[in-house]
Amino acid sequence: EDVYISRFSLKCRKQDIHYVLLIKAACNEDFRLKPKFGTGYSYPDVFFINLTKNVIFFIYDDRGCEVIATNKETIKPLGLKFRNWIDNRK
Repeated sequence: EDVYISRFSLKCRKQDIHYVLLIKAACNEDFRLKPKFGTGYSYPDVFFINLTKNVIFFIYDDRGCEVIATNKETIKPLGLKFRNWIDNRK
């Protein structure tokens, strides 16, 4: 089976992109909603990377996301604010 992989990056500021539409598209991939990235069952993974704070934000689908940081103190406020949303199963 042929596999095609592309990688794109865009160095920009938050106000330079329509990040709300990107977030909605990531959440809508399993539904007949718009916006969405593509048609069918294959769609891109979109990572938001904050180079200033060393944080990566990745929405895998409508069920959730991952927030990753080089320093846990950076995202500790998110953990406290959204502690009821966090799945702590290991």
